[in-house]
Formats: sequence, structure tokens, C-alpha cells
Amino acid sequence: MKNKDKCQSPLCDVNEVLNKCCSNNYKALEPCESDDPCAVQSNDCSCHTGTPPNKAIVDLVVLIDTSGSMQSQASAISVAAENAIQVAQKNCPTADLQVKWLGVGGHVAGTKFTQSYRDYIINNVKSSAVFSSDANDLAPHGSMEEGANACVDLVHYFDWRKDACKAIFYISDEALDQGNPQDADDDAATQAAITACKANNVSVFTHLVSEIGANNNPDTIQNYKDLATQTGGNAIIGGAGSEKQYLNLLEEVICSACGDCCKTVGPCISITWGDSACDNLETDDLEKMCITVCNCYSNITFKNLTICSIKILDAHGNAVERLPDGSLSVDAIPFGPFCFGDIPPCEKGKASCVSREFAISTRGAKAGGYQLILESVCYDIVECICADACFNFELCKS
Repeated sequence: MKNKDKCQSPLCDVNEVLNKCCSNNYKALEPCESDDPCAVQSNDCSCHTGTPPNKAIVDLVVLIDTSGSMQSQASAISVAAENAIQVAQKNCPTADLQVKWLGVGGHVAGTKFTQSYRDYIINNVKSSAVFSSDANDLAPHGSMEEGANACVDLVHYFDWRKDACKAIFYISDEALDQGNPQDADDDAATQAAITACKANNVSVFTHLVSEIGANNNPDTIQNYKDLATQTGGNAIIGGAGSEKQYLNLLEEVICSACGDCCKTVGPCISITWGDSACDNLETDDLEKMCITVCNCYSNITFKNLTICSIKILDAHGNAVERLPDGSLSVDAIPFGPFCFGDIPPCEKGKASCVSREFAISTRGAKAGGYQLILESVCYDIVECICADACFNFELCKS
């Protein structure tokens, strides 16, 4: 074990001693890349006032059927949706929201829907885009009611921001493929849109507007529900579109973007080791390591934080090779559990941290990359608020 004993302090406070010892380490493991927004990641820790250090990035496309039957309602819908979005934003200040208002086959004067989605993509993203509706001989330049195809095109061509939670809110009074009547083409187009959205993590929210009776067709209703619920969204069936009607749906888009994981508040975790910058993890070694868990929030306590176990895999996520005696060539000692107790809020701009030690044992291991997995990082979050309240008053002369 390459470690000079730097922990000579009396054991009056185990956490204080371990934190001091671990703070002397020179090196830190790089966290694995993960597409899971719920995964616990190691980040630089600085104090925050209760809000997540990074806002959830939310891209929302409000898309409307621009056919004649929708013209009379588009203005009211535009106002209602805009007002609902403004209220939802106030209720969800932790979302970095970007909204784009687009029409399916054109625009609607006097509303937020000032251009078609095709024009937006051609002018701003990809001039050579090949649209789904172009394959339909009946509408070579795009129907005003091809909601399902429009969703597919937006999935593939809209300029979604990196790491954004992607959502489309589609509003129409007719079936999803070139409008009414409802037929097998609408079912097929709906399924194609669902497949494209699920493959690209785009949630669709729908409103089938009451106008000419389309919302009375059970197959059309089912398509609108399926397009929403099967992609992680929600559907509104009926009604002309009001702020009240849209508020809950749009709050779901903005406040719960990508599911609750985008809003998860959690600890910072790091793993460090090393007496010097020249210290390395070798194929035959016994190296002392530190797990440090920090609370970077001023009004939250992480209670009863535990890490169930440590598992080491190769770079491809496979089990490490075993030695002839059956033991692992790379192993964590002990493998768990690790109990950290309560991690209190940060104070005076300094994160509150608790450390625990383990060792990596290597014998006859293959050189190369490995993954160290902390399994089941579990804790309760307790909000701790302590603030001053100020009131003005005046004294009248006696």
C-alpha cells in the first residue's frame, strides 16, 4: 500500500480525522459517463441556496394545426398557452425554458404562430431537410393537418439544445394524418410518430380541440392519447383551449421535464487516493482510497446516507477476471456497506463533507480501464430553513 501515514490526529472525531486525511490525497477518479439523468455524479461542490446547481434545460415546441377550422380558435389558444406558460415558469423557476411557436402547414396572423415548422427548419436548421409529408403524393408540400408527420420531422430536425428535455405540445381539432376522416393512415402515422419520439426522448403533449366533432371519434381520441401517454406526455380531450385548461399540462412539461430526475437534488461524491501526483493504481497493488460525500446546499440535510456496496467491473461493464484460486483480480476491501450518517447543510460558503475509507486490491490484474460502481446510494432529504423576517414600523411622537 503506497500511503504515508498522514492521519496522526487523536481520534476525537472520526469524521474530522477522515476528512482531514482524505483531503491530502492528490488524485481523484473520473466519474463514468451516463445517459441516466437520475445517476449520482461527482461534481465540483460549491454552496447553493437550495436550488439545484444546474437548471433543467427544457425545449418546448408549441405546434398548431393551421387549417381553416382552427383559424377562429388559434388566437385564443395562443393567448391561453402563452399565459399558462408564464404562470408555469413562475411556479418552476429551476427550469431553463425555451419555447418555439410553430404551425403545421403555415402560420396564423395575429398569434404567436408566425411561421410553419417546415420554414423554421429550412431557414434555421437544415435547408436540405427531407420531410415526412413529402412522401405523401396528396400533399407534396405538407398538409396543414399532418400532426403526426410534423412530430416526426421536429424530432429529427428541430435544433434541440444539448441535454435538453424535449417536448412538443400539439393542438388540433382533427385526426393526426391529413385531418378527417379518421382511417388506417392516421393509426399508422401515429405509431410512426410514437416510435420516432420514444427513440429520441421527445415527449408529446396533445390537445384534441372541440370544434367539428373530431373529438367524438373514439379512434381519433385514442390516437391523441397514445401519442401523448406512450411518449411520456399527457393528453387533453375536448374544450376550446383556456389558460386554466393548459396550466396543469404545461406545468408538467416545465416542472417535471425529463421526469422528476431532472430536478433531483443530491450529494456530490468523489473518490480520491494518492500520496503524490506520481502515485498510480497498478496491476499488483493495495491502494487506500477515500469516498467523500459532500452536501453543497445551505438548507438541506442528507440523513442516514449509506452506500450499499462497491462493485468493480472492466471498462466494458463486464465482471473482472478471477485468479486460479477463484478470487477477483481487482477487488474492493471492504465492498460495503458504508454508513455516512447525516450530512448537514454547508456553512459560510464551504461544503459539508463526510469521508470513508476502503482499499483496492489488485493481484495479477490486466492493465487497462476499469469501472468502480457505488451501488445503492441511499439517503433521506430533510429541508432545514432558518431565515430572518423583517417588518417596518413607525413611532409616533408622544
